[in-house]
Amino acid sequence: MDISKAYISWAKSNLPNADIVFDHFHVIKLMNDKIDQVSRRTLKNLDDSQKELLKINRFLFLSNIENLDDKSTGKLENQGNIFKDLAEVNIKKEELRSIYANADDEFDAEILLKEWCTTSKTMGVSELIKMAKII
Repeated sequence: MDISKAYISWAKSNLPNADIVFDHFHVIKLMNDKIDQVSRRTLKNLDDSQKELLKINRFLFLSNIENLDDKSTGKLENQGNIFKDLAEVNIKKEELRSIYANADDEFDAEILLKEWCTTSKTMGVSELIKMAKII
């Protein structure tokens, strides 16, 4: 289901014995929202030429890595060297996506998600820390 507090509250009230599971789409959408937040925060500290560079290339950080061609992948790597926090959050987004794709079962997923949360909290990026708390 959606990660909305309203949905969670309703489910807990009306289905107290149900297991709540957040679907891939909503988790990754929330992660992309975190990337947008990092992007906006980063923009505040840039000069005009850097702002323009980030505005032009910010969608690279939101794209799924397998959807990028070689040129775009190179641009993403280059932009990641310039905008470190965005690169870190993007990498963590891809790691999160891979958990959904590669976990064999719920126990494997739980271990991988806990590991993801632990490493995310240590990176020092406030948006990642918030995402780890949500997960």
